[in-house]
Amino acid sequence: MPGPVGQWNPDGRHAFRLENVTVRSAVGENGPAADPVVGLRLATRGLVPAKLVDLDTDQQLVSEIFGLVLALVDAAGLVLVEGAMRPAAFTDIWRRGPVVSDESASATYQSTLDDVRWGDVSSSPLLTRLRDATGGGPLSIKFDLDGYSMQRTVNGAPNPRFTRGRIAGTLGPAADGEPRHTVLGRQFGSEQHRPGAAAPGFRPDGGVNYFPGVVDPAARKVCLDLGNALPVATAGGAPQDLGELVLVCRAADGTEHDIGAVGYRAPGWYETTAGVVDLPPDRELSDDELTQVAAGRLVLVARPAGPQRTLSEEAPDHVRADTFVARLDPGDQWVVRLHVTRRGEPVAGARVNLVLLRPPGAPQFPVHGLTFPASVTTDPGGVAEATLTAADPGDPRFFYTTSPNRRVHVDGQVYRVGYEVDGAGQPNPSSFLSVLVWNAFVPDDPPTWHGSMRRLLAQYGDLYPWMTRFGPQLDMAEYEHIAAQREAIVDVLGRDVTDPRYMPVSRDMSGSRRKAVLTWLTNLGPDGRPLLGAPPVPAPRPPAPPVAAAPEALVPEEAGGKTAAAARLRIAPR
Repeated sequence: MPGPVGQWNPDGRHAFRLENVTVRSAVGENGPAADPVVGLRLATRGLVPAKLVDLDTDQQLVSEIFGLVLALVDAAGLVLVEGAMRPAAFTDIWRRGPVVSDESASATYQSTLDDVRWGDVSSSPLLTRLRDATGGGPLSIKFDLDGYSMQRTVNGAPNPRFTRGRIAGTLGPAADGEPRHTVLGRQFGSEQHRPGAAAPGFRPDGGVNYFPGVVDPAARKVCLDLGNALPVATAGGAPQDLGELVLVCRAADGTEHDIGAVGYRAPGWYETTAGVVDLPPDRELSDDELTQVAAGRLVLVARPAGPQRTLSEEAPDHVRADTFVARLDPGDQWVVRLHVTRRGEPVAGARVNLVLLRPPGAPQFPVHGLTFPASVTTDPGGVAEATLTAADPGDPRFFYTTSPNRRVHVDGQVYRVGYEVDGAGQPNPSSFLSVLVWNAFVPDDPPTWHGSMRRLLAQYGDLYPWMTRFGPQLDMAEYEHIAAQREAIVDVLGRDVTDPRYMPVSRDMSGSRRKAVLTWLTNLGPDGRPLLGAPPVPAPRPPAPPVAAAPEALVPEEAGGKTAAAARLRIAPR
């Protein structure tokens, strides 16, 4: 993040939890339902909070949540249903509010709750039907985050909302075979982009963000998810008044037929619906209308006092990856599933092109660190699989510390891979793959403190000084401190990456480095302590290189890390 100390919240702990979240509405097979589930509390569970983690300092626009366990509890604290959210990264981040800062940003998470455990739900017909519909399988969860407060104080007093924001979302059954992190439906965008072209910024040209919809022939409705799509007048506030919002179906000859209006201007609409609407709101679609929707293009329009304005229209051919973030060691492979749809239906035989998105101003970028096919073709189910293979990118990244003045290596390289259906533009600049490829690491054999561990751990302490607070005393450059905390470090380093107690919390230590540290901490010498090894013979120190001048800030420090990260990618908020 920008600024002289590199941080706006140095006391942050990556913690993610839900507070004061309640069920506002219930929707059954026949629409809104009066059910005792309304008013129940959705709470985070576990002794350790979930973690919200960036992929890397060079890619902060796909932050992932690890270790989130959610439970629906009644007034007495009894758990009615509980499950663990499969780790997921946010996507479709944009500037929803009026100011250029993280406080105006909004993003969405789509995932599943796995290992679902049901309590006594006999008092709730809706929960009973939901339990029976899942058949013991996962639940689908989708939520949007916005209104994040970065102000430590308000009028000179501590701000109780500091590092807190608004959450709104939905829970429902997850169907067998459907992707976990994206929706196979009608996909809407306001413009088209080629992979690698300049992204439009944090606010698309139409002023409405990218969103999905689904046509439900059984219910004879079109369902739109506008939860992360409509701009707001104030951060965390009600939607802006854009005039009457209407979903229309546009035929091939250009004629339009109204499907239904969105009642977004009703008081409490967003909090009650999470932006999910069924259209038409007051009737079913006729057979002729269903036929028109199946063949036509869906368009969201605004009808203010003046002429009608198109806000967002359906992409003709659409592709999106189910998972789109990975951390790889050299030699690792990552198989990405790309789903291609046309009007919500899978497209067989579609060609999907992939391209490396090189950062601006990086002539020495190590392109050899990640290889992948130039294109892949979808199977009869509309799915194409692309295999990305990691190699050692070398030593491409570093920074200079000012005290003492020395160069510090940053492990690995971040890669971005764009994708699109051949011959079609990409309607969503958030639709690309983000990959952190770590450097190869070969420790001394057996690993010793002076051989390789001190350099590794001291460097980590330089990059993440909050690690000193792991125990009562933990200087990563001091052998005695590490040895005293050995068992605790082994415990957290050995946990699964999805565990909220996993260390490092930032998930940015490579597998080979973690393995080496664990080997060193468990392969003890005769004194019962990690191997010390022979101290190296000090070499003459070369003159310190000059400290590079900090680049001119593209956004002010108080704007926040996501806004600054977007600016560094030349995704300039508008």
